[in-house]
Amino acid sequence: MKSNFLKSSAVILIICIITFIFGSCAADEAPVPSPPPNPMSELPRVTTPTPDPESVDVSASENIDETEAEIVPEFNQPLSFAGSESMPEANRIWAQEMLNDLGPAPEGSISINGFNAWYNDDGSLVVEAFVRNGYERNMYIQQIELTIVIVDNNENERVVASAFFGGFPFGTILPTQSVGWAFTFPHEQVLIHDADLSSYILRFTYSYR
Repeated sequence: MKSNFLKSSAVILIICIITFIFGSCAADEAPVPSPPPNPMSELPRVTTPTPDPESVDVSASENIDETEAEIVPEFNQPLSFAGSESMPEANRIWAQEMLNDLGPAPEGSISINGFNAWYNDDGSLVVEAFVRNGYERNMYIQQIELTIVIVDNNENERVVASAFFGGFPFGTILPTQSVGWAFTFPHEQVLIHDADLSSYILRFTYSYR
């Protein structure tokens, strides 16, 4: 009896083991239900192409750099152009930039700074210059003796032209103000007619009241 009971128990144990194994496999093989459809997946997808490194536009980053850089306010010194009401705006802007580059007028003096010079076909010579008032009061310039000088290769100064100028229409020059004026040397006052006018020196004396 005992041996029959053991055999029956062994058979039952084997059946349980087989049932457990096949049940696990069936569970593993059971189909997994699909998730509900995502409505966003029905929309067309926009793909952003990767830019070619050689064709990347860096202007945006350059603009950012310029925006973040310190901005230095431009200082426009007082400037007028006597008798030049018809001067093109581009010329006025260019002259204003030239004057700004010179810095403030030297204190306690009248100064003359040339910024352009050329010969005319009739042999006269024109020097465009700023007449600048560095005094703290109004100055009325009566007369200017102006001489244009160049320095040759031997470091010797040579007078190109010299003349007296008066009767200026700009009248009184206000403190710290500059007036743009064209000094025209007549042909007979020009000593050198082929000088290199890319660099020159202006020497002058003046009378005022």
